[in-house]
Amino acid sequence: MDVIARMYDAVERGDMPALGACFIPDARIWHNVDEVEKTVDTAAIALTHLCQSSTRLSYEDRRAVEAGNIRFVQHVITASLKSGDELRLPGMMRIELADDGRIARIEEYYDSRDTDPLMPR
Repeated sequence: MDVIARMYDAVERGDMPALGACFIPDARIWHNVDEVEKTVDTAAIALTHLCQSSTRLSYEDRRAVEAGNIRFVQHVITASLKSGDELRLPGMMRIELADDGRIARIEEYYDSRDTDPLMPR
């Protein structure tokens, strides 16, 4: 199975150790909404919160284009939140793979307003 599919599936299951295994030790994750590089552990904290806030979480409409060790990936995160709200978060990622096939870097782009259902009321 492809490392990106394993990454998506791990998040859907809320399995952060399996998520971490998809990345090299010094991998970095960057998001357009704050322009800050984060570690995988820091990103896993946010994803754990999303999983714990949801009764259902899915990466839908997964699409990828390969260019050497780069993958351009699109998806839509959907979730039924415990608050009763629904989350729909279209996103795109530029993923750099290390020589061993694991993820070395992610640059993720999404509209931060789509995360409004996650904010406390």
